[in-house]
Amino acid sequence: MDLIEDFAFRLPVTIICDMLGIPEEHREGLLQRSRDGGRLLEPVPMSAEEIKQGNASNAMAAMYFHQLFELRRKQPGDDLTTQLVQAEEDGHKLTNEELTANIILLFGAGHETTVNLIGNGLLALVSQPGPARAAEGQSRPDHQRDRGVPCATIPRCS
Repeated sequence: MDLIEDFAFRLPVTIICDMLGIPEEHREGLLQRSRDGGRLLEPVPMSAEEIKQGNASNAMAAMYFHQLFELRRKQPGDDLTTQLVQAEEDGHKLTNEELTANIILLFGAGHETTVNLIGNGLLALVSQPGPARAAEGQSRPDHQRDRGVPCATIPRCS
């Protein structure tokens, strides 16, 4: 198992899709578009074809979200997309462009930070095993003991 690819990359997309009310059968496509479109933000050289693919992925994601907005206007759900579509201030609602920008920001901010946190946390545990071993040896409250929660993550554990 590749922790970054198989877990860290998918976890935030899954949670964000749950929050937005995006059906499970649409998530794999969004995951791929997120990966392709997100590459445009990386500080690495890209070929003209890679840039074209990233732009196309972002355009496809925007089209998908516009369809989702229309669906939620007609069939509201118990999700963040419905709340955003229905949000109103002084009689003004968000435009499709504003809604899309907010959702893409949610994906970008929530996704990239989570992937990096999981990756960097694992790297720290692997490269500095001493603190993790020491934390495992400390006493924990009984309700935490059998869950495998490292003591260092629990305030006032010992």
